[in-house]
Amino acid sequence: MSNNKKIPLEYIVREPQVRTKRPPVIFMLHGYGSNEEDLFSFT
Repeated sequence: MSNNKKIPLEYIVREPQVRTKRPPVIFMLHGYGSNEEDLFSFT
């Protein structure tokens, strides 16, 4: 059984201050009671 519901994806991109050839990437996920703006305060 296939469930093809489309879920909107909201995200924020923060570009690195220093550009490198292969910069690392961090994926931050949050649960209820928080939002994507709160997570950037930890970085």
